Amino acid sequence: MSSGPEPALRTRWRAALLGGLMACALAFAPSAIASTPTVNLGHAAGYAIISGASVANTGNSTIHGDIGAPATASGFPPGVLDGAMQIGPGTGYTVAHNDFLTAFNEVKDRTGGTALPALAGATLTPGLYTAAAAAGMAANTVLTLDAGGNPDAVFVIQVNGALSVGAGAKVLLAGGAQASNVFWQVTGGFSVGAAPAVFVGTVMASAAGGIGAGALVNGRVFAEAAVTTNDNDFYSAPPTMTLTGGAAKAVASSSPTIGGTSNVGPSGVVTVTVGGQTLTTNPSLDGSWSVTPAPLANGTYPVLVATTDGAGNVGRASQQLTIDTVPPLISLGGAPAVLSHSATPVISGMTDAAPGTIVTVQIEAQTLTAVVNGTTIVQSVGAQTLFAVVQANGTWNVSPGVALGEGVRTVTASVTDPAGNISTATEQLDVQTINPGAPSPTPGAPATTSTAPPAPTRVSVDSHTLTAKHPIKVRFTLAKPATVQLKLSNKVRGKTKTVGTVILKNRKAGKNSYTLTLRFAGRTLSKGSYQLTVRTARGKLHSKPLTQKISVR
Repeated sequence: MSSGPEPALRTRWRAALLGGLMACALAFAPSAIASTPTVNLGHAAGYAIISGASVANTGNSTIHGDIGAPATASGFPPGVLDGAMQIGPGTGYTVAHNDFLTAFNEVKDRTGGTALPALAGATLTPGLYTAAAAAGMAANTVLTLDAGGNPDAVFVIQVNGALSVGAGAKVLLAGGAQASNVFWQVTGGFSVGAAPAVFVGTVMASAAGGIGAGALVNGRVFAEAAVTTNDNDFYSAPPTMTLTGGAAKAVASSSPTIGGTSNVGPSGVVTVTVGGQTLTTNPSLDGSWSVTPAPLANGTYPVLVATTDGAGNVGRASQQLTIDTVPPLISLGGAPAVLSHSATPVISGMTDAAPGTIVTVQIEAQTLTAVVNGTTIVQSVGAQTLFAVVQANGTWNVSPGVALGEGVRTVTASVTDPAGNISTATEQLDVQTINPGAPSPTPGAPATTSTAPPAPTRVSVDSHTLTAKHPIKVRFTLAKPATVQLKLSNKVRGKTKTVGTVILKNRKAGKNSYTLTLRFAGRTLSKGSYQLTVRTARGKLHSKPLTQKISVR
């Protein structure tokens, strides 16, 4: 048997097995290029410039962010600071400076970085890079930082020496890279040449830092020695963007005002996208902005807002906007009118508002007058505002906190949905609890059936016209002793409304009278036509009413 091919076959088999094992190992091993952690700047993150010595500006620099120094920061004005000047002990500088040094040392101690290539013309991907000596970019060259589509990717570059960026040289961002995720740790000085030079990222230098005339810094400059600027623009963070109403908002208008704030400045442009519409505006001096879209149908729309600063940083915000122009339904269980024999009746109804929604119930004020043994007693029952909670089945109910007096009053229930739509329902609540002193039932005694008391046999008045000088004598005859209710009402916009109610307790059998004046139940009557209703009561039962027309002149 020939054995010639066997060694070759065995070699191929071993190679395949080894390759499979390596593939499995790679499949279950951590990524060979672990993501680089960001740098914690602490309180220094809010600063555009921190110096361990001094800051000196020349020209019309605009600094977006705070400036911190131990003693002096000159040149503002003409420089413009969109932030706070934190100078000397007792300010935020001390803490921010310490956090800068902590971040510097933390980055310096990182190991395992890739050797930093020549910067001019290079494209770097996210990760940790190390230069054993000084590094720089010649004039008018370009360095690209490409995040590969990951806006959270971090670039950390260690330079064991000075870092210089020549005049007109530019550090550019690509693939979603963010300036706030780029960090340079420089053991030495740092300099950027004149415009149109562009530097990107947070540089932390152990010596001085200088920015050439007109250069743009999309980041921060922290240096342990002096920092000089010259007619530069500093953008220490992306522009802020907020939307009024937060992450979700409901409105009752089909063309709502969409607004918010941004620190991009009046020259910035805010772009709003909603419902297929793209709207633009410029912020006011105070940072506020607003747009109004064309009418939108009811529904929920994503609102996307963006603005870009002078360095190309984008500030974004979003919101779920719900358009709801349909008011909720609400009803009162007794509408349009209900009779109650309880002074604290249960007021109830239904609504299609969401469970947990609050229904507001308002009971109008009422003034009652009673004549007891010849003495007139006036009682004022103030308006009450009550609150009920909508249950899972849409029902709600509430009882007055203060007992209601005899008579009719208007009850109004209202509910508001999250968009601000308001619906109301009303009913006329007639409370009749007059009891002329019927004996309490004997425990255990069989139930008895009550009958309504006899109505007054007749009602008459001396005249049908009431004036200030001529009161009216109301006369009525009772078959038995009873309590009598006199109610005066009129019509307002087609609806009958109770003006007042007077209770005459313990009236004798036979002929009775009551003097009706312009001051009835605590109210002064105005000119017009009224209806006087007279009826008797026993317990919770009432006689049929007798009515009489009255004119007030």
